[in-house]
Amino acid sequence: MTREQRSAVRIASLLAAILWVVLGLMRGWAPGVWVVLAAVTAIAPSLLAGPVSQWLHERRRPEPQPVIAAVAPVEPPPPSRYELSYVPLSSARADYRLVLSCVVWWRRKSPEPGIPHADPGSLAAEVVLEQSRQLVGAASPEEVEIAQAKLTSYLGVVRADATGHIEVWATDVALRLPESDADRLRRLADVRKEEEVWEHERNHERKKREYLGGDVLKSAGSALVWWLARDESQIDDAVGKIPNLRKLTAAAHDERVPELDVERGELGAQDHLVELIRGLQPEDEDERALLSDSIASALERRGQSELAAKIRAEFDSPDAAPNPEANGHVRARST
Repeated sequence: MTREQRSAVRIASLLAAILWVVLGLMRGWAPGVWVVLAAVTAIAPSLLAGPVSQWLHERRRPEPQPVIAAVAPVEPPPPSRYELSYVPLSSARADYRLVLSCVVWWRRKSPEPGIPHADPGSLAAEVVLEQSRQLVGAASPEEVEIAQAKLTSYLGVVRADATGHIEVWATDVALRLPESDADRLRRLADVRKEEEVWEHERNHERKKREYLGGDVLKSAGSALVWWLARDESQIDDAVGKIPNLRKLTAAAHDERVPELDVERGELGAQDHLVELIRGLQPEDEDERALLSDSIASALERRGQSELAAKIRAEFDSPDAAPNPEANGHVRARST
């Protein structure tokens, strides 16, 4: 009870005692009656204040809470080990196997469901081998180091077996390819590289033959154009090689070597040159125009104006209009 409450009780008791005195005088009670009543009324609150305060204090006191004892964490049992040594596993190539070695760790789960396994170490080893077969079976034997890194990371994760009896993981994982197989793979790789180089060389040779046989040596005129394209200044040397170019062209196409139908000497060579230009196929009109223009221009520069005029008169017609930018020359038509 607070101090304010006790003061209020005392005042109320005094008022009640005064009331008893007033009533006793007014009703003519014996003095002993109203004196006793007034005294009891005035004294009783002070006597009861202590027990009442104690009772109220007990009522406000919270109920004691039950004490819960701290439960110590249950430490898992120490793991047991099982060693796997030199276990061959199939790789992505059926004829090549990778050899696995590792330390298998396992411990019983608590609480353990079902019936305990009779040989949990073998069960743990089987779990690791099954996981290893799946990963190694997709690995290439040429990439054994990568496969080992993946397998080490994968087997290092703690996982339960299918029955839930034990937890399993593995450490010290080693995966290797037998040296005989490694040497065999190195030799196969060298052969594949050599075949690749040989294939590129063969394709290059085939394209070169197609270019020479189907383009350069398509005709004697094509061969002469190709020769002049290499060095236009060697016109005299090119004219002198015309018989050989005709023979080479015929041999490239398995044809009979044509007989020269002109006399040898300067005049025969000139006529042979004209015949060779004339012998170009109709679809080679651009080559004929380029060849005749190049030869005529080269002959003029060397003082062979008569032969140049003969070539221009033979091939410089309105129907044959060569590309004015061919070989960097602008052709001037004779009038």
